[in-house]
Amino acid sequence: SGSKASRSQKHIFKVPTLEELEQQQEQNNQEMKDRLKETIIDSKKIQKELDELNKRMLEKRDMSWQDKKKLEDLLEKHKQLNKDVEELKKENQQNNSQNEEYKKSDQRILDKQKELERLFEQILSEEMKEKMRELERLMENLDKNKLRDMVDQMKLDNKDIEKELDRSLELFKQLEFDQKLTETIEKLDRLREKQEKLSNDTQKSQEQKKAEQDQMNKEFEALRKDLDELQKKNEALNEPKKMEDTDASEQDIQQDMQKSSDELGQGKSGKASKSQKSASKKMEELSQKMKQMQEQNEQKEMEEDIGKLREILENLIQLSFDQERVMKQLQKTHPGNPLYVGLTAEQKKIKDDAKMIEDSLFALSKRVVEIQ
Repeated sequence: SGSKASRSQKHIFKVPTLEELEQQQEQNNQEMKDRLKETIIDSKKIQKELDELNKRMLEKRDMSWQDKKKLEDLLEKHKQLNKDVEELKKENQQNNSQNEEYKKSDQRILDKQKELERLFEQILSEEMKEKMRELERLMENLDKNKLRDMVDQMKLDNKDIEKELDRSLELFKQLEFDQKLTETIEKLDRLREKQEKLSNDTQKSQEQKKAEQDQMNKEFEALRKDLDELQKKNEALNEPKKMEDTDASEQDIQQDMQKSSDELGQGKSGKASKSQKSASKKMEELSQKMKQMQEQNEQKEMEEDIGKLREILENLIQLSFDQERVMKQLQKTHPGNPLYVGLTAEQKKIKDDAKMIEDSLFALSKRVVEIQ
């Protein structure tokens, strides 16, 4: 008999504060680093077991039931490793999306986040996944020779995954440091503005000013903890960045802020204003010092990276000339010729030099996310 009214349950959406976002981000970052480290350890274990299995397969004519079972177990572990990498990739994307939704990040930081996402995408290629499916098919027929080839390939793939995870972990730690440094400078600038504004305020009562100053003192204490955490993140990098000791400046600022709070409590508004202005000025000097340090580090690293890449290129070109020379001499040298032994030694040196170039390029790729 007519329409009925219904009222849905009320829900409240609470936008997280900046402090809550930072705490959540810190927790997410730590979990991400822990997962990466665990996955790298798992990859090393699989690599060791593959080496042991390959050695046993070389020593035997036929595969035993135990060998087949061991290979099946390793295949499952390798598939789980791939699954872990996929989950890491999704977690990284979710963290980045959450940060972009609530925080306005520096464009340089956003670009690095995108590059890191691209890196996670490339860890597991379609070719690698197809090889895993091929290995599963070979397991059914137990063709020992083909299986041995696939185990060798599986070792190479696993080694690639391990290296890319190692690289991703280092780049992630660098990104975390850069982000923390940028955010700490921004927090210092915001606090300086609040301190300056309070020093010029003539409308608020003595009690209101005292309450605001006490709150800012707590905020600066928290900021000092951020700076300590920043130093720890820097020390955790493979190649720590140059950071100046700001402890003396921090103490001076804190003393001025506490002094202004005490003076407000004693009703000395004029003196408190001078202490607040002093604290504001010192905060500005500290901010400038940190920005200059950030710019100098970036400039220095860019110059070093360009120099290292140029050196790698020059070594690679020289290596190609050496290889061509040995190849031509080998074509006209009989194996019985004493010079043949010398050419063998030269070829081994070229191989060792190539490994050094590979290691140098990999070390550089752990600093420069854009390197493919």
